[in-house]
Amino acid sequence: MDLLILADWEFPCDEPFMREVYAKRWQDAGHTVTWIMRPSGNDANSQETWRGSSVYVAPDSVYRYRNAFDVGPKKGIGWLDSVWNAEGGFDVIQVRNELAAIPPVRRLAHAHNIPIVFRHSHLKAETLMLGYKDRVDGYSLVDYGKGLAGRALRDRLLSDVDAVFTISDAMSRYHQEERCVNTPMYSVPMGANTSLSTDKIDPELFCSDYGLSEGEYLIYMGSMNPLRNLEFLFEVLSIVRESKPETKLVLVGGRNKRRQDRLLTLAETHGVSDTTVFTGWINETDLHRAITGAAIGLSPLPPNEVFRTNSPTKVLEYLNLGVPAVTTRTPEQIEMAEASGGGKAVDYTPNAFADAITTLLNNPATRQEMGTAGQEYVSKNRSYDDIYQTVVDLYRKLP
Repeated sequence: MDLLILADWEFPCDEPFMREVYAKRWQDAGHTVTWIMRPSGNDANSQETWRGSSVYVAPDSVYRYRNAFDVGPKKGIGWLDSVWNAEGGFDVIQVRNELAAIPPVRRLAHAHNIPIVFRHSHLKAETLMLGYKDRVDGYSLVDYGKGLAGRALRDRLLSDVDAVFTISDAMSRYHQEERCVNTPMYSVPMGANTSLSTDKIDPELFCSDYGLSEGEYLIYMGSMNPLRNLEFLFEVLSIVRESKPETKLVLVGGRNKRRQDRLLTLAETHGVSDTTVFTGWINETDLHRAITGAAIGLSPLPPNEVFRTNSPTKVLEYLNLGVPAVTTRTPEQIEMAEASGGGKAVDYTPNAFADAITTLLNNPATRQEMGTAGQEYVSKNRSYDDIYQTVVDLYRKLP
């Protein structure tokens, strides 16, 4: 099967899902994949290679939102035609999160009678609206207006594709029940690399760099966006330290220094800045070391209308490396943490989080049992091998 993926990432890209499912397993099975990616800097309209596949770095005309209103999409269509001719055609096209690319891609697909799949991993429009409604720093009335318009536009454009691969069952239900989108929806959640062996990962290398003791810190990995309300964890940490004063909190991720500085100020306000470690962005090897050395992995997603549709990669990463998770009660997290036996999904309050964490810190044997259960769950349900097979089966069902 020959697949064209129009991605929402800049080249060069190393997003784990695309790398593990398509760049590795898809090609290892004898299929081919060609990528279209956004430019980074001034290298638009160039041809590159990523993990053995052709990458076409797209000009701006492919991603312009005016395409959605049939205003000037001809340049984008012509450029896509040139990619088709250079590669000898495709069996299916996937557009990943880029709504503006649907109109020119639709014309290409219709001209050659092939299906289009839209991969939807986050509710961008609703995020803009929520940021303004919750008065989150950096979000304005303009963002709310963009969100309203973007949501309506998305509802219309999703009717122009043959299938939508959502990130979770909750997202599929949202589109179908609340937004009345009739396009077939299929849940393709996030996965994990189950070939990793914790026996070969030495957390001491990470711990020594940051002055940490193995098994005595909590870890959060992921976005530092103010919408995540990570100051919640500072309240949790202050409660936990009343009975477990040796406990530290490690926050991994985030490339935006302004957001990190904001959290550092809030940690100082809560009196936990000296027991909170900010690593910033770290490479994948160090991330695995950081997780393996932690006592508990945290995922405090606010259970609002946006985050309840997420499929948090962080929880899978914790469970996959044998670290129990404490999460909020969003649909995916309830399944991953509680149904797996690999963690606890609790109410979104500092006391509920702190109680669950303290109980686990006081019971190393329970943490060990949960770690084993979590690894078994990921191996049986969320390995990249399983996700790849799900994707292949879905493509074969397309009209």
